[in-house]
Amino acid sequence: MSFGWVVMILLWGPVILSIIALARWLSGRSTRKTSAQEILQERYTRGEIDQQEYEEKMRNSQAV
Repeated sequence: MSFGWVVMILLWGPVILSIIALARWLSGRSTRKTSAQEILQERYTRGEIDQQEYEEKMRNSQAV
């Protein structure tokens, strides 16, 4: 029985994963999680929440 396919996976797997990681890094995609305050700022900017709700939620997020 031939294990050639196992060798192929072991050789090409890291190469493919490296290419994907490099592409993500070059595209500037951040894996950093967005903070609650940043999300609130974005929602307020888009008009999803009003100023009163924004300020209330900011106070609550700072209290945690």
